Amino acid sequence: MEPVEFVPDGSQRIILLMRIPDEATEYVRSVFARANAAATNTLTRHPNTWEEHLDQTFIGSITQEAGPVLVDGNTLVTIETHFLGSRRFFGHWEVADIGLVVAFRTHGLLTRSKVALLQSKRLYPNEVTHIDEMGPGHFTEGFVRLVPEQAAYATMVSSRQFSFTWQSRYRALQRGSEQEAIIRHFRDANPVPVHYLLYNPVALPLDAQVPALPGPRPQRNKLGARVVPGGSVELALSRLGKNQSPSARRIARTIGGRKFDNLGLRVEDYVADRLLGCSDGHLYDGGPPDDPALYNVFYERSHPITASIGITIDTMAE
Repeated sequence: MEPVEFVPDGSQRIILLMRIPDEATEYVRSVFARANAAATNTLTRHPNTWEEHLDQTFIGSITQEAGPVLVDGNTLVTIETHFLGSRRFFGHWEVADIGLVVAFRTHGLLTRSKVALLQSKRLYPNEVTHIDEMGPGHFTEGFVRLVPEQAAYATMVSSRQFSFTWQSRYRALQRGSEQEAIIRHFRDANPVPVHYLLYNPVALPLDAQVPALPGPRPQRNKLGARVVPGGSVELALSRLGKNQSPSARRIARTIGGRKFDNLGLRVEDYVADRLLGCSDGHLYDGGPPDDPALYNVFYERSHPITASIGITIDTMAE
């Protein structure tokens, strides 16, 4: 990748005086592609998987790649994860589930840093018509919920068919919700972009059977986890009535089409091409304590996140 130009607000231009080797970009892409496949196959196999579990699967896959990797003899790529746990159940809605922090270094010296935020939402099968995610009760019940009452257990293991189509909805996304208002307020007050990480099955349409059969081979990830700009999601929500949720088709049409590539960027392409390529993200000097927008996200309890992923590109070539 050639030296890149970053335009934070359309008026000032900052040049990153370093060349990011293609090997570094493709290594990062491959790490996030495996994480995408892990989360996507989990949702495909278990269509009622909670959003928090998909986040944990995504982060867990990236954690396997933690540590510095020498990709071309002259460039170190270090990917680190920090799982904070979801604090939103203690009285706050989160602005984002995953924070992406990128540091550019030359011979170990920090030259630029940038950050982007991802709010996770999963596509619900058509048969589930209500929001079904973890809540405070799951924490207060503790381990007892692993041995449910007979009636609950019978429902959980009953034979059922689930279907994902373009009419399926991201039900935890609702117009007029408290979380929507908090994210909009944060966006208006801060330069840090908040995008949506939409978890989808491997393809649309798709049918899933519960209970699942043992030992399936991972399926080809044609659709999977996609990153959609926050503005596109807000536009899709604005065309709905209060408490309504957008379908996959509505999000695609808002972006500009119906095909897979119009339901946002694959998460690995967003990170490799736009975040590393400096087409997206909030550029800052120093660390989060020196940047008010980042301090609010990473240090204040008013805007908690679930996990952060750090990517460091250290170029040692002369």
